[in-house]
Parts: sequence; structure tokens; C-alpha cells
Amino acid sequence: MKRSITWTTMALLVLGIAIAGCGKKAATSDTAKTPKTDSGVATQAPAGEVQLAGTLGCGHCVFHATSDCAACVKTAAGEVYVIDGVSEQSPMWEKRLEEGHTITVAGMIVDGDPKHIAMTSFELK
Repeated sequence: MKRSITWTTMALLVLGIAIAGCGKKAATSDTAKTPKTDSGVATQAPAGEVQLAGTLGCGHCVFHATSDCAACVKTAAGEVYVIDGVSEQSPMWEKRLEEGHTITVAGMIVDGDPKHIAMTSFELK
């Protein structure tokens, strides 16, 4: 019997992970340490996370991949991922509209259209 994960199950899983991590301070500063990737594709990181490296931009204004403004990363392979967990007061939010910023984001991939990454840390250049 083949089983598949429903959106409700996935949402509950992500919520459970978020609640479990509430006591930990997430590394969300420009100096957060994450291993770098040059290829721009997801690589395996500790604790089941993936890392995406690419160009920072607005999902709506720059990449035209979302219906609303959102901080996104576009990989070298051309895939756009919405970065979940970005505050509108964050430097990343403002820099998403500036050209030339590269970013490495660590987190869990959430499928959808477009795909999302539930960010746990990032390094912005």
C-alpha cells in the first residue's frame, strides 16, 4: 500500500518543527555561518536540512514567480524558492530589490508552486 503525505500532514509537520525549535535562537543575521555552495543547487546539510545558493530577489517584482512580494532565492539551475521566515524589518527584505546580492539559505524544502524553503539560517553577500 503506497502512502502519500497530504498538505495537512506536511503543514502539521512543519508547525511541529517550528514549535520544537522555538526555544532555540535561529541564526538569521547577515553573518550566519553556513557552508557555501558554488553550484547553486541544494546540497545536504546537517539535521536533514538543505542549502540553496543563488541570487536574492523579490518573487513578484524581480523573478515574476509569486503573486505577492516575497524574498526569494533563484538558483543557478533557474529554480525560484520563496524564503519563509523573512521579517519585513530584516535587511534581507530590503536587499531583495537591489541587484547583485548572492545568498546561501539553509532550511527545509516545502513543495508548492513556487517551492518554499523554511529558513533556519542564511548568509547574505
